[in-house]
Amino acid sequence: MLDFELRLVQEGDALDLQRNCWPERAERSVRMRIVDMLLRQQREVAWGVVAVVDGAAVAYGQVARWLSGGEISDVIVCEALRGNGIGRALVEQLVEIAREAGLPEVEIGAAVSNPVALNLYRSIGFKDRRQVMLDLGDGPEPVIYLAMTFDEEQSQSA
Repeated sequence: MLDFELRLVQEGDALDLQRNCWPERAERSVRMRIVDMLLRQQREVAWGVVAVVDGAAVAYGQVARWLSGGEISDVIVCEALRGNGIGRALVEQLVEIAREAGLPEVEIGAAVSNPVALNLYRSIGFKDRRQVMLDLGDGPEPVIYLAMTFDEEQSQSA
């Protein structure tokens, strides 16, 4: 089993994330994304989480507060480390952050062309909610949004 830790993202994670998760993006672009997330974390409107293996950030995901709940997005695991439970642990951590923040529900989306992600989210407890067409970079494709609702008792006891 691969040994990794989850923690809130830090500005110093930008280079690792660029190399391991977004090699097609410029480091400056990734750094700006992380700095924006840190500002949003300070205002408690969003939280970014990384998975760290051997001191390097190898996965990322975020949850943002919206009017009616929250949305988990930008979940990515270094291609070479997929299948080791990092994605599951990352999404579960983001769900827990949303619950602790008192959000009534959280959504997550995945392209229909990504059945591995859809199956993962369903196995964690997300339920299909709606399907929309989105351009994820290669033209419009169907994306399924799944939701997890927290009952009041769960939210208050967290």
